[in-house]
Amino acid sequence: RTSFHPPWSEMEQIVAEVDAGMIEFCLAAAPVWKLPFEVAYRHLFPWQIWDPMAELVEPIVRPVVDRFLTGAGRR
Repeated sequence: RTSFHPPWSEMEQIVAEVDAGMIEFCLAAAPVWKLPFEVAYRHLFPWQIWDPMAELVEPIVRPVVDRFLTGAGRR
């Protein structure tokens, strides 16, 4: 039976890497807090409902938005 004991300086690096990995893992696994209105908005207005609606409204709204963004009509 053999045992493996790296030198202390190498062990410090290993421990630092493992600690960094654990912290990154915990941060990734932690739930993300969202504002209540954002959660309600996602439930009340799912994209499955509004995506087809956007296709119908786009030809009407697009020229107005383009004109606003380009600054047409400014004095």
